[in-house]
Amino acid sequence: MHLCNAVVLCSMSYQEVADQINVILNHLQSLEDPMIQQWMTSDEETLRGYTIQYDLTAANKDKLLLLVESMFHNEETPEMIVELLQLADGVNKHQLTLQSVLETTVSGLLETLSVPEYGCEGL
Repeated sequence: MHLCNAVVLCSMSYQEVADQINVILNHLQSLEDPMIQQWMTSDEETLRGYTIQYDLTAANKDKLLLLVESMFHNEETPEMIVELLQLADGVNKHQLTLQSVLETTVSGLLETLSVPEYGCEGL
């Protein structure tokens, strides 16, 4: 176990540790989902990349949002993204919807564009 993870676990209660282990176990089981398995064996490099990204999210909301953002950029179907969000919600109750993810993505983009170095202050 990485030292940073050990320090975090030491500051958690037994219940919090048990809950985190349960989330990790659920995430590992979600890798057996037919959609993830289809991506894993796909001839499309992009889909195989999504599998790796999903595995690395380890049910982390911020990492999951980055994966969904890349799916938006690659113009994946809303149905595919919703299916991924539903799978992830079964692992760790993030309660993410396509609308909430779009709002977060657009909000982040607008924040980036309002940085003075991009010359778009006040958006």
